[in-house]
Amino acid sequence: MRTNPKTGAEYVGRAKSAAHFEARQAAHDTKLGVTHKYKVIDNAKPGTKLDVAEESAIRARGGANNKSNPNGTLENKRYQMNEERYRAAGGKVDKPN
Repeated sequence: MRTNPKTGAEYVGRAKSAAHFEARQAAHDTKLGVTHKYKVIDNAKPGTKLDVAEESAIRARGGANNKSNPNGTLENKRYQMNEERYRAAGGKVDKPN
């Protein structure tokens, strides 16, 4: 999870490896002009398990903020998985309203 220390805004993302996680941190910080706080909130193997972990984390933290969910609490603009694929892969967290 990425947290903006100036605004408190949070974003849930994923990385397929520790090296990719470090590279994404540098890219995000440079692009957005701030040194974010980063926290690993889950670990999963790349592929469907990683998709489910990311989707669960997005849902559990208030959801993506977009047209279909304007009350979403995260900076994420989309969900990682659609409902059917998420449930078929064992996802258990309901989407926030």
